[in-house]
Amino acid sequence: MTERAETERPIARSTLASVPAALAPRGSSPTDEELTLLQFGVVLARSWRLVVGTPLIVCAVVGILVLVLPPTYTATTSFHTTFVYDRATDSWQWHMDNDSVGVCRPFARVTLTRR
Repeated sequence: MTERAETERPIARSTLASVPAALAPRGSSPTDEELTLLQFGVVLARSWRLVVGTPLIVCAVVGILVLVLPPTYTATTSFHTTFVYDRATDSWQWHMDNDSVGVCRPFARVTLTRR
């Protein structure tokens, strides 16, 4: 009989406050330490400077860093594609050229013919 009395004793409220909700026994009542949505809103309203100021300061610092630090690289390229039809052989030639500082250099040449 003493074993049964030990297993059925009620759980203290202070013990429930330290147990996560998923692990709390079923049927346990909420404790006074839980926040309602209104209480959470009040906490946010009281610390509005922190809630608004922190993201603004971070954005300002990142913006300054982006403007001050040099870019790691810049790349520009031009690519010209030309199709040329040859009536004598009834084929198309596909010329792909890389344009670097106004100078076209061949990249690829493809000939398309009918079978």
